[in-house]
Amino acid sequence: LQHCIDSNEEGDDLYETAPLIVHGRSGSGVSCVLSNVVDLYRDRLDLRKDVVMYHFVKASTRSSNVRLLLGRLCATIIQRFDFTFVLPQDFPSLTTAFKLLIDHATKTR
Repeated sequence: LQHCIDSNEEGDDLYETAPLIVHGRSGSGVSCVLSNVVDLYRDRLDLRKDVVMYHFVKASTRSSNVRLLLGRLCATIIQRFDFTFVLPQDFPSLTTAFKLLIDHATKTR
């Protein structure tokens, strides 16, 4: 995290220097560090009004379930943009819904 803070203060673009790889034992705070990095860049790039969604695999026992992830992303878009939309539960319909929501959200912005 200190490297990310230092890069931010010096005006470096962390995304151009190397991939950011953070690892650690379960419960050591890796997800917390990564969410702080995302917030740091949102502040730096003045993206607080934008929707930035991130997902950490193995942050919970259900984190690797793609259908649940897609449903959560769709629900976030619906809530953030105040859309009226009934989410389907099956994976093929969720993928279609996600595409529609992304398209509608980008046009609404």
